[in-house]
Amino acid sequence: MNKGTKKRYECKSCNKSYTTNSRLNFHVKNVHQTAIRRTMCLVCNRRFSSLYNLKVHQRYVHAGIQKRQACKECVKRFSSKRDLADHCRQYHGAEKLTRELCHAEFGYIRNLKRHAQHCGADKKKTHTCDVCQKMYRSKRALNVHTRVKHLGSICICQICGKNFERKYSLSRHLKNVHKN
Repeated sequence: MNKGTKKRYECKSCNKSYTTNSRLNFHVKNVHQTAIRRTMCLVCNRRFSSLYNLKVHQRYVHAGIQKRQACKECVKRFSSKRDLADHCRQYHGAEKLTRELCHAEFGYIRNLKRHAQHCGADKKKTHTCDVCQKMYRSKRALNVHTRVKHLGSICICQICGKNFERKYSLSRHLKNVHKN
């Protein structure tokens, strides 16, 4: 075989050619398969042509940013909860953000913030259900509860007008309170 007829192994992604299949495989693995993951800045999502350029960018552009948000699955740290949540969704499945007051869970920080504006978990429960005495923070929540739990199943004492959730409770009330 003369020099000009040697078999060449060509990369389908960038058309570079190599003299051996193992060199081509090494190139594909180290340049194309991990390039996207390895060369993206996790702070600003900018992509770089090499890992070296990414490191230089991080050192000079993001040097002052403290990364307080730590991923529980890997060693990476992030400067915001949103970046951490995005990372966890992308690489580890969804990690939920939990609101301490009501324990509601969200995939995105913006949804948690929107919920916090309307949740009312920090308000006192001032609306009481006439049937079961359960308390709610808003009239709307009480109305939903009444519609779901008691609509069509409210038993009213014909003597005193008190409401009961079950017929058994009304019967017991009649025996104990209105003995006649």
